[in-house]
Amino acid sequence: MTTTATILKGLTALLVALQILPGASSGTPEISRLGTLTPKPVVEQAPLDIDVEDPGWTATIEWAVARYESVGLDLPAATVTLHDDPVACKGASGLYVRGDVPEIRLCANTEPDSRIARLIVLHELGHLWAEGTLTGPEKQALLDLRGLEVWADSDHPTHKWGAEHAAEILSWGLMDESVRIIRIYDTTPDLLSEAWLLLVGRPALTPAASIAPAAMTIGGNPD
Repeated sequence: MTTTATILKGLTALLVALQILPGASSGTPEISRLGTLTPKPVVEQAPLDIDVEDPGWTATIEWAVARYESVGLDLPAATVTLHDDPVACKGASGLYVRGDVPEIRLCANTEPDSRIARLIVLHELGHLWAEGTLTGPEKQALLDLRGLEVWADSDHPTHKWGAEHAAEILSWGLMDESVRIIRIYDTTPDLLSEAWLLLVGRPALTPAASIAPAAMTIGGNPD
C-alpha cells in the first residue's frame, strides 16, 4: 500500500506540474489565443505574392501584412490581386478565394491610402489567416463566444457567419485608428476586445480597444 500511495502521489504531482490537474501555483494569468490550442506542424511560411502594379495599393498591402506580423499572426501563402471590375469580387470590395494557394482579390474603388482601403485589406487578410490557421474546434469556440451557428453558409446572411465575424474583429483590432464596425453585430469595444483576445491572445492595436479580462479567454500560452 505504501508503494502504491507513493506512486500515486508522484503521478499527481507530475500532472499538476504539467498543468493537467489544478493545483499548481501560478503568477500573472496568461492569455491564450485560438490557433495555438491545437499543436500544428511547423512549416516555413511562403511570402505573400502581391501581384499588384499600383505602388499605392502595394504599400497598403505591405502595411497590413506588417500589422498581422506585429501581433504574431503568420499569414499563409496566397496571391493578392487588384481588379478594376467589381465582378471579380462578386460585387464586393474584396473577396477571399479558396484554393491550394488562396487568392485575395481587391476591387475597392477608393484611394489606396484611405481608411476604407486599409480596412478592406485587413479584412481579407483576416479570412486568409482564419481559414489557414483555425481548426474546426477553434472555429467553434468563436461561434460559441459570438452566439453564432455557422462558420460560412450561403443559407444564412453573412453577418451571421463566424468567418465574417473573425475577419471584422481582426481588421478592427489591427487598425491604426478607431473605427466603427457595422457589418456584424455585438460591436461595442468590450465585446470586440473579448473576441479579439480569444483569437489573438494579446491587446489589440487599435486605440478603440477595451481590454477584456484574461478570465474571459481560453487558458493556455499566448506564445
